[in-house]
Amino acid sequence: MRVAAFGGRILQAHEGFRRGIVTTDEAKLTELSGLFSAQDAISHAVVGQCAEARSDAATAIRLSRDNFTLESAGRALAWCGSTTDAANLSDELTRRFPDAILTTGVIVPVIRAASAIKSKQPMRALALLEAVKRFDHAPVAEFWPAYLRGEAQLQLGHHAEAADEFRSIIEHRGELPDSPLYPLAHVGLARAFAAGGDRAGAIQAYLAFLTMWKNADPDLLPLKEARLELARLQR
Repeated sequence: MRVAAFGGRILQAHEGFRRGIVTTDEAKLTELSGLFSAQDAISHAVVGQCAEARSDAATAIRLSRDNFTLESAGRALAWCGSTTDAANLSDELTRRFPDAILTTGVIVPVIRAASAIKSKQPMRALALLEAVKRFDHAPVAEFWPAYLRGEAQLQLGHHAEAADEFRSIIEHRGELPDSPLYPLAHVGLARAFAAGGDRAGAIQAYLAFLTMWKNADPDLLPLKEARLELARLQR
């Protein structure tokens, strides 16, 4: 499921997550069912399929309100601009799990920073993520802090800083080999290079992304955008 999402095969991933939910629900493993639906929400959210992401997130929290499900659902909702719903989940996480250091110290700031970026508040996002830096390479972070910093720096026009953030993901794939943010970090790096005048570097980064997504669903927004942006550079 996650491997399919990594390669941009979102429909295949969705079908796998749905089968997993049915199986775990029949086995009364409600927390796992909720997590599968929340991860499905993330796979939709990162490629801009936000109607599907919101539906999956709503299903997830109906199935289970454990911290892992709430964390994933919160990230998906925040990245889709559902600011109020994401804030409600981050507040619930803070209230119910005050002693969970990685929840309150990593995931809650990530949810809030994602909402800030979608609200065009990049400086607020960077401020929220400052204290998270020491956890950047913890498995629970799943590349989100660096990815969000990269996106915030792009909004600010800080091309070199954005490139550094996206490169930090690309250089540490082993921390989460099937993260859907890993291939998308190449798009972020390409955009940072292009905006900074490094045409060759941008082309190389776009081509790396397109190689990873060579079998991706053809209608995905990141794929369409990357192809268009690459074509402009190659004129």
